[in-house]
Amino acid sequence: MYGFDKTRYKTLHLAAAEAAQRIYAAGIAIWNDQIGPGGNNVMANHAAHAFDDTDLAVMDHCTDPLAQTWSQMIRLRQDFARHSSNDTLVEIYGLAQTAKALGWTPSSEPYRRNGPRPV
Repeated sequence: MYGFDKTRYKTLHLAAAEAAQRIYAAGIAIWNDQIGPGGNNVMANHAAHAFDDTDLAVMDHCTDPLAQTWSQMIRLRQDFARHSSNDTLVEIYGLAQTAKALGWTPSSEPYRRNGPRPV
């Protein structure tokens, strides 16, 4: 259930979109207006680690700004898995907001306690 197989998706773009969703909604939580690790970090980490440097380079060099943003989110989540810095999670959250402005509609938002849910 927590594993992530990018080959199940028709394109790298679709796999990256699903990985970004898991990284955003499962890997981040907001407590008292502070961003921290989410309730399902295993799911978020598996999604991020399904992509190698070649996959991310392909997304970085495509013309779709959403794919480029997802690539950055994936890289940052890989970094978070190694170093566990809340600053990294804040960067991921910011990139998700950028992706939303570009038209991404995530199917769910991070868990939030003691504050309004993000728009």
